[in-house]
Amino acid sequence: MKRVFIGLGSNIGDRHRHLHTAIRHIEVIPRSTLIAVSTFYCTPAWGNVNQEDFLNACVQIHTYLSADVLMRYLLTIEESMGRVRGRDKWQPRTIDLDILDYNQEIFESNLVIVPHPYLHQRLFALLPLQELYPEYVHPRLNLSIQDLIARNQH
Repeated sequence: MKRVFIGLGSNIGDRHRHLHTAIRHIEVIPRSTLIAVSTFYCTPAWGNVNQEDFLNACVQIHTYLSADVLMRYLLTIEESMGRVRGRDKWQPRTIDLDILDYNQEIFESNLVIVPHPYLHQRLFALLPLQELYPEYVHPRLNLSIQDLIARNQH
């Protein structure tokens, strides 16, 4: 069984409802158990800042699925909730689901990179992750979550 942290974000429509709906979908992913849900955080958009603020959260699950299979489920949830992935990054979205950390492992495929390649730069992901996993250490950078947060608070 693997301990996994998934970041959630929404900035279109009823953001609270979108996060709650996504969490309900995550709860029924096969061979997985929802363990914890962070507080919801309202944060400014990142990357493309000319859009509405996001509501972000993090969930912890335990799963027997591989990172690739889990990511396929997350992409299916996004699609079912109206997310359209285009060529342009950082666009408004009903829901965004990212694997932030997969059992402290380093993994890369055509479908997913873990830990998430921008995790160390994103307070909107680090703050809810810290709430659920205060002892987190980034497996590539070997930095504590407190150090990562401090680096991003200018």
